[in-house]
Amino acid sequence: MSLNAGTAATYAAIHQTKASDFDKVCNNLKRLVEARDRRELKCTIGAQVLLLPENADEIVTLARLCRDELKLDYLVVKPYSQHNFSITQTYRDLDYRKFLFLQEELAAFDTERFQLIFRNNTMNKSADGQAARYPRCLATPAFWAYIMATGAVYGCSAYLLDPRFDYGNVNAQDFQQIWEGEKRRESFRFVRHELDIHACRVNCRMDEVNRYLDRLINDRVDHVNFI
Repeated sequence: MSLNAGTAATYAAIHQTKASDFDKVCNNLKRLVEARDRRELKCTIGAQVLLLPENADEIVTLARLCRDELKLDYLVVKPYSQHNFSITQTYRDLDYRKFLFLQEELAAFDTERFQLIFRNNTMNKSADGQAARYPRCLATPAFWAYIMATGAVYGCSAYLLDPRFDYGNVNAQDFQQIWEGEKRRESFRFVRHELDIHACRVNCRMDEVNRYLDRLINDRVDHVNFI
């Protein structure tokens, strides 16, 4: 659940909706937690907030709300990632280093029941931009897949609706046929030999996977996971 503010007014401004929707969302989360606990279910219920200049001074308020009132299991505080094909460019050059001070204050919210996850590593990488990136994407199409409402299966969130990343449709084939099919093999060849990752978004979901694989393959580190 994306809950990008700690007050109704800011929630309405960021989500571009009515202020009353904030209370509706909070009440629905409460009901979910109560139903989970009443039925003694094992599922985890949490929220995430996209840290922006407009809500930075409400993150502590939101953390308190999620832990003490909504009784959620976690809150993730994450940075904005610019999609290269997005119309919105407002936060393209947002420097997250000025928000890193929040990590220490938010750490105090951790308990045995509640976890505050502050994506400081991702925020630091956002500041680096393209500087420390690997030369090509090694993760696609092996580690990730998206199934659209239409049933279409795509291999990368940055290229949804791009036929080069369309592997097939689960309404016409089973997933194994799609995953082992020719369209995915063609996408594999394209990503390895033609895709320019400078056209990709920085800090994509597969960024850490790519950093790991780049060290393993290109730096020839024999013991990447050695402790």
